[in-house]
Amino acid sequence: MGDLFGAFPSVVYERRLEILAQRNIALFDTLKKCVRPGSADSDISEKVPHDFNSFFEAHPHVGHVFFDGGMAFDTFRRMVLPTLRHPVAALTCLPSTSPRNATMNYKQKLAAWMIVKDLATSPRPRKGLTPRATRRPGVDLAFIIMYIKLVSDHYSGH
Repeated sequence: MGDLFGAFPSVVYERRLEILAQRNIALFDTLKKCVRPGSADSDISEKVPHDFNSFFEAHPHVGHVFFDGGMAFDTFRRMVLPTLRHPVAALTCLPSTSPRNATMNYKQKLAAWMIVKDLATSPRPRKGLTPRATRRPGVDLAFIIMYIKLVSDHYSGH
């Protein structure tokens, strides 16, 4: 998010969230709880997803959900998608930004993630989205980025 929107890791976390919210972007964990004894996605067990029906009802303008890697996408597709009361306009799995993802270099990952910036800054309306000019920054979330937090042991997401 640093190279896309200026939300660099050196910026205080709350300020990074504000920078993204000004562009109608939210970050959200795919899982509310899990057990992750190591850093490998394959080590994750006891997965409990967030209540996305409540989230999407509270944020009806979300029209695109991006996933930071295959684990976040697969977990959402298997555990959340079948339970949604209302469809989400678009789901896009992007390459994991984790340094463990050695299949792509940083430049390649950044190029793939540019779609988020392109959609967030486009003045043209897209199917399922409110035009950027009429959305209220920080209120009408249009995009969310889902991820699986890199933590160890027991994890409870926000």
